[in-house]
Amino acid sequence: METVTLSGQRPYLLAVIEHASRRVCVLGTTAHPTAAWVTQAVKTSSWIWRTRAAGHGS
Repeated sequence: METVTLSGQRPYLLAVIEHASRRVCVLGTTAHPTAAWVTQAVKTSSWIWRTRAAGHGS
């Protein structure tokens, strides 16, 4: 998702929607998205979701 700040900068957000709860989870933000950045954000988020599913997180 591309956004524009009041100063005119364009940060990019990577977000997913959890269908069951309809919550939006922002995985990260960057001024210069790359494939490596997206890959790392997805890997990190999948670890967080597995931890939550196991009952160890909020």
